[in-house]
Amino acid sequence: MRVLLFSMPDTMPNFRGGLNRWPNLALCSLVATAPEHKVVVADLCCRRDDVPGAVKEALAEVKPDVVGVSAMSFQFHTACGVARIVREHDPQIKIIGGGYHVTLLAEEIVKSQDEHLFDFMIRGEGEQSFPRLLDVLKKIQNPKSKIQNGFADIPALSFRADGQWVHNPRPTENLSLADLTLPERSTRLWSNYRIFFRGLDLVETSRGCTMPCNFCSIRGMYGKSYREYPLDRVMADIADAKRHGASFIGFPDDNITLKIDRFEALCDAIIKAGHDDCGYFIQGSSRGIASSERLVRKMRRAGFLIVFLGIENVSERNLRFLQKGKIVDYSRRAIELLHKHNIPIIGGIVIGNPEDREEDIAQNFQFLRDNDVEYHQDQITCPYPTTPLRQEMLRQGLVTNPDDYRYYNGFWANVRTKYLSSDELQFFKWKHHRKSSMLFRPEPKALKRRLPPYSAFRQFVSLPIRRLKNHLCFRNATDYDLYRAEIDETWHYSQFFTDKPPSSHLDVGHPRPLREPPFEPISAKKAGLL
Repeated sequence: MRVLLFSMPDTMPNFRGGLNRWPNLALCSLVATAPEHKVVVADLCCRRDDVPGAVKEALAEVKPDVVGVSAMSFQFHTACGVARIVREHDPQIKIIGGGYHVTLLAEEIVKSQDEHLFDFMIRGEGEQSFPRLLDVLKKIQNPKSKIQNGFADIPALSFRADGQWVHNPRPTENLSLADLTLPERSTRLWSNYRIFFRGLDLVETSRGCTMPCNFCSIRGMYGKSYREYPLDRVMADIADAKRHGASFIGFPDDNITLKIDRFEALCDAIIKAGHDDCGYFIQGSSRGIASSERLVRKMRRAGFLIVFLGIENVSERNLRFLQKGKIVDYSRRAIELLHKHNIPIIGGIVIGNPEDREEDIAQNFQFLRDNDVEYHQDQITCPYPTTPLRQEMLRQGLVTNPDDYRYYNGFWANVRTKYLSSDELQFFKWKHHRKSSMLFRPEPKALKRRLPPYSAFRQFVSLPIRRLKNHLCFRNATDYDLYRAEIDETWHYSQFFTDKPPSSHLDVGHPRPLREPPFEPISAKKAGLL
């Protein structure tokens, strides 16, 4: 079988596609499970400028019998657009849907107007179901085969039988990661992945997380499990990524700091294998990083150049709501240790919780500034499908956009608080993020640290130039004028297969232009933005 697998081009607006192009490792992992078939991976993040043209080009080059599309919830609208192009190109091509959104909402999809776009859906991990489905389709394609339908025996598969969708049960036992072969990176149709001008790839060392955070959808994919790859397999995977041009490697593990002893062993293995010539990126918990200075020291020696740190929030009230526990002191300690060993931080915070006012939002950004956190990754509470947080926000009547999943990426306001509308929440997030990111304050602590080139360039070159540009070009603009301009730009940047913003939501700031500001406009200079 000739198979073409598409990943979607949609990214969070915070990660613009110019400097950040992240590959889809899961699709390469699927390819490795089906060596008897010709499977090609097309990451549309590499062709964001003309997605329809890229899809048609890939179809013409591969001439697939089967097409797979993988999408998270905010990417599913684009996945449907890709599927429509495939249908128009050749109605005989079988289309498989997969990824987080299909896993979480298969029942909803088959009742929607988009169900005709898919012939099959694979829910959860696809390494077992995908090759078996291809084998059955190949046998059915053979005119001498007597097999008419072997789909019922494939776990976690959704398919049509007699005009009705059938959802095979997902196995309760988890896939053994030790049995998986290395991802097949050589099958990528395009490969210009990068981060900060460096060749980028991903390497997985574990799957799953056992933490009780109520805003996370990982349990919908993996349950409550946590599984690890053998470290020798991880080292072989790093070597393979380097052979394919990577000099910067991201570990996309759901919680790589869950077991500190293992993470230390991973750092030791990287150093021993001579892979410390690469740069590495992780997302880690404050509690895990703060628990061991020896770990942070080894991280630096192994080549870890940046850490996304899950600070989440600095209000104990909000941390209780998010089921994170008391982690503010751990966050301070983690920041202190990472800075001590010259590792820059992306500080992850979540705002827009039920009791939030503007001062609560400002408090979180002030914490990032006070602790000299280099990058701010602020998200608005998002009611992701099937999460406990979604159910609680719905119960309180705080979800303002319950079903247009295009905006479920953490950037847009899909909720309100008891005191702020979605419009106000969107604005105050923009206001305080901009105020923080535009500050040019070479702190003594920052000057003492040996910043990596991209951090130093941002601190001492790009931010001062940006401030000067704003001062010259937007001297008389109000904060509301700047907000409207940036929101409009972000909307057009982050949407595919959408001609214009919808107007169906009454209380969501992003899909429609605000006729009147929900607050009193003040000058940008007075607001501290210039």
